[in-house]
Amino acid sequence: MDLYSFRNKTIVITSREQYNQEGNSHMHYLDELIKSNKVIFIEPAKSWPASRKKLFVKNKNLTLFNYYNLIPYRFFPKFAGKINDIITCFLLSRKLKKESPIILWQFDPYSLEKLPFLKIFKKIYFPLDGYSRDYRDAVFAKRADLLVTVNSTFISHFYNKYSKNILLLPHGFSEVQKNPDLIKVNELILKYGKFIILTGSLSSGINFKLLSKVAQSIFPNKLVILGKNLVAKEVTEALFSQENVIYLGLKSYKEIKNYIKAASCCIVSYNKGTGTWRNPIKITDYVSHFKPTINTIPLKDLGKLEGNILYTTNDDEEFIDWVNLALDKKLPVNKSFIQEYIIKNSYENLLGIIIKKL
Repeated sequence: MDLYSFRNKTIVITSREQYNQEGNSHMHYLDELIKSNKVIFIEPAKSWPASRKKLFVKNKNLTLFNYYNLIPYRFFPKFAGKINDIITCFLLSRKLKKESPIILWQFDPYSLEKLPFLKIFKKIYFPLDGYSRDYRDAVFAKRADLLVTVNSTFISHFYNKYSKNILLLPHGFSEVQKNPDLIKVNELILKYGKFIILTGSLSSGINFKLLSKVAQSIFPNKLVILGKNLVAKEVTEALFSQENVIYLGLKSYKEIKNYIKAASCCIVSYNKGTGTWRNPIKITDYVSHFKPTINTIPLKDLGKLEGNILYTTNDDEEFIDWVNLALDKKLPVNKSFIQEYIIKNSYENLLGIIIKKL
């Protein structure tokens, strides 16, 4: 099957990330799929107790369906998860009575382990992060007709044991990423002046001490940070108290592009110990706008970008030197190479590869 013939299918997508809140792969693939298919996106459980809600139709090809969180996870999480899965599948099946067998596309193992009542034609498992500590990760990998990942380390360490049909792909590039609102971009430049940007969740894997050093080094230029804060207040207090650090919280993935376009350069600041377990999608957001990207950890699956737009070092002083060079527009970007890389790895092309492999 090719992308041209892959039309008028019914695809059910599950993800731990809500619709339209994160610039993760699930949103970009969803944008491609709804061009010629019907997609039902299962919104993750938000709270307990859950209220039963109807389907929420976003447009003719996209429907949001709430995961039915009836049993609280606090005391018996495995049991509660299975019961909630069964109830959600039952309610979903009632809405899919007239649909042909569905394609189930799951981006993590956190919902729909149990699949009663649903007529499923194919299963795609596309883990975006390392979920090996959750027993469901192996369950999803074994039952998938196709397993897709962006990280070769995941394959060599565990997925080779569970699946024979594995596809390694890079993060892709979408039209949504590449086309900022230039009026808003100019407004951001006027508001913040010359600035560098960090996007993505602020987790325990972030090197906050390095971020503080960077902010001190670039003063009075600003460090703008976008993303969910997943750590305690005392962890970020010193950083956020710096005069030139602007923390703006979570932004829609359709807004992030405006901030990146307005920035002078972009940074990735993980602790050194995270090693090859990461392949952050934020880098493709940065690359979409040809922004020099300074990074702290080796990313073997992005080796082609090294020295062309991506600059990696585990030395704090060199990292800071490169940031300042980028602020002064002295850090080279190989624009012709990057343009070819973006075209080759568009989400439309990557989706075509997945469909052909399926």
